[in-house]
Amino acid sequence: MELPPTVSRVFTKSKRLRQLKDQTDLLRKLDGRLKRHVKPPLSEHTTLATVSDGCLVAHVDGPTWAARLRYKIPEILAALAEDDQFEPIRSIRIRSLSQGRVLTPPRARRYPSTSSACDLEAATETIENIEVRDALLRLAGHFREQRKGKPRS
Repeated sequence: MELPPTVSRVFTKSKRLRQLKDQTDLLRKLDGRLKRHVKPPLSEHTTLATVSDGCLVAHVDGPTWAARLRYKIPEILAALAEDDQFEPIRSIRIRSLSQGRVLTPPRARRYPSTSSACDLEAATETIENIEVRDALLRLAGHFREQRKGKPRS
């Protein structure tokens, strides 16, 4: 029985996968270098995303950390200019990644039930004020219009 190829063998055989692995290794190395220039606790919340055309893109754990990193940009640029591992960096872009924030789908729109319209109409029979009664009847009609073609809840 022949064993399946190892992951390292697959990476060495495929040119594209080897390029991706090399790029990932380089970014990981550069991230470590960046963290040497950004002191804790800020460095613990900063990750190098990419470096391209003189622009370094860093991801941070939230807007507070993004603001702190923005204040440090001049210092970081000066330090990176002296670091021979980095290509010349002219700018730093910061992307805030909200930590722990779960995107929830928007709530489904809720429509008043038909029984709500009936209850409003029934309530108008006991109301003597004509303006209030007319307003409630209009509201009941509005409820019925909203329900047309909508799924029952």
